[in-house]
Amino acid sequence: MEYERIRSLREDRVWTQKRMAELLFINRRTYSSYETCVRSMSPEILIKLARIHNVSIDYLLKLTDEKRPIKGNEFYNYAARRSLWELTWDIVNASLCALLLT
Repeated sequence: MEYERIRSLREDRVWTQKRMAELLFINRRTYSSYETCVRSMSPEILIKLARIHNVSIDYLLKLTDEKRPIKGNEFYNYAARRSLWELTWDIVNASLCALLLT
């Protein structure tokens, strides 16, 4: 899974990776690994990023080009719309991406 939009959103605000890591309460290297697709994000991190940037999780995951704000339990609504196979494939795909970049 590609996370290029989190970098773009961060750069639009002229924020550093260190600043983003502080907002997420994580290490800067961990945040950097999300932007470079070395590491997959947890649902909690996706939700926090969506709230910080005031966009939907669907936008972060490139499922839509609409930057509408996150609403309530949007991640869980997204998961409910997808089959177990599709959710598993997302995880496998993110893992493969991480392997290819190492």
